Amino acid sequence: GNFGTYNYITRSTDGATWTDLTNLANAATYEFYGIDYTPFAWIAVGRWGSPPNKTCIFQSSDAYTWNLRLEGGLSSPILRGAAHHNTLLVVVGDATGSNPSIFTSTNSTIWTTRTPTIAKSVGLNAVTWAEKISLFIAVGDADGTDGYILTSPDGITWTERANAKNFDLNSVTWSGKQAVAAGAADGTDAYVLTSPDGIIWTERANAKNAALN
Repeated sequence: GNFGTYNYITRSTDGATWTDLTNLANAATYEFYGIDYTPFAWIAVGRWGSPPNKTCIFQSSDAYTWNLRLEGGLSSPILRGAAHHNTLLVVVGDATGSNPSIFTSTNSTIWTTRTPTIAKSVGLNAVTWAEKISLFIAVGDADGTDGYILTSPDGITWTERANAKNFDLNSVTWSGKQAVAAGAADGTDAYVLTSPDGIIWTERANAKNAALN
């Protein structure tokens, strides 16, 4: 996250006691939106500087010392989510041009831009690897028809998936049996979807009309 003029990374070895860290590569202001523990190291993604936004990806082997791995120029997109399968890393973020931001890497140093099968200028907010069905699942903003959902078996080919309502989706995870995505308040409750295969998504009722992140 971000606190004042300092990047905000906090670490814990037990989940109870947390230590704030500020020792990044330089003194610029960073904001972090997504983190993942990969076979290489910890990966944190976000933005740096004041608007216009600039992409950043940091890496750490111990969650204490962080090194910059990718830094975008002016008006580069904010990155919001990270996931991996074996040595394949995937990060996603805001739209740039006619597509959402999707980058992949097999070494955390060299990153390749990927695009969905059908171009759409809609941002992605989160990504996860669904082990049982062997798919990356990414979710994002409302696209005018529904919440933006993409799936990919390899991080390269991304296919859009339909769902019930035109509301933002902010997070996604794999439970071991099904994918669960959650997002904006839809006027009745939070927009929550589940899917056993990443393709067919079912809306689920919940208690309050409040957004889930």
